Amino acid sequence: MAKIAEGSPEWFKVRRCAIADYIRASDAIGVAASSIHRILDDWETMDDEIKRALFHSAVIHFARPFSDRRDYGGSKLKRRAGFDRELHDHLIDLRHDLVAHHNNDVLRSWVGHLKFELPHNGTQYTAIVATGAVVKALHTIKDKSVAERYASHITTCMLFFQETAGRELAAIHEMKLRFPAAVDDARLGAFQPVPIEQQVTMTPLPGMLQYGSSQIPEPRFPLPQDSYNYRTTVMEFARTRVEIETPLGPILIEISDPPTPDRSAGPDDA
Repeated sequence: MAKIAEGSPEWFKVRRCAIADYIRASDAIGVAASSIHRILDDWETMDDEIKRALFHSAVIHFARPFSDRRDYGGSKLKRRAGFDRELHDHLIDLRHDLVAHHNNDVLRSWVGHLKFELPHNGTQYTAIVATGAVVKALHTIKDKSVAERYASHITTCMLFFQETAGRELAAIHEMKLRFPAAVDDARLGAFQPVPIEQQVTMTPLPGMLQYGSSQIPEPRFPLPQDSYNYRTTVMEFARTRVEIETPLGPILIEISDPPTPDRSAGPDDA
């Protein structure tokens, strides 16, 4: 590809697009930084749902400039003091796998059956009393030190893009002074605003929520294993009458309460 002549209309077009990209990156990462700093400022008192919303917003906005091209910003960004390469890659993966989308290979679900063990005349009988499903979803940051690590890296990237955009603007300004005729008049003078979106015997049954949740391993990330909280949601079909066969004939068990009275749990309730 032929080199674009410095100061030509095409040169200005390419540089304007680059500047806009840097500013959009700065804006998106600035939102991410603001969300993380808000979480840190109100860590002890913030409502968990607000913390979740801010966390997801931070991940989405941070990853936005890197969603299509992970090397956005080039080697200069990676060499910048404060740039956390491990966390950077983790945030991009988090956005793709558990925030904007859900990758079942990363955070699996559990669908299975709940057994009820009944001893009778020295014999142990087993009956299936429920079939259900449990899924988990990423909720929010659990460890404050992880949020602090987020803040440091995100702020580093935000400043990089702010500074880069500033330098690019200065350069294109100087070039305009040198080549005034290369920029059309429609781009001069007027400011155009751009809009920046679960016989009677009381026998407790094990809960589907607790049991099912324990069968789902949490994702392995480069951060500590307790870095995040996860939401747990349960849907099940529970039997209210269970019949088992014994040498003395069938026994009918009636279950007055469902195995899992709670249909869902917030973070760490499961």
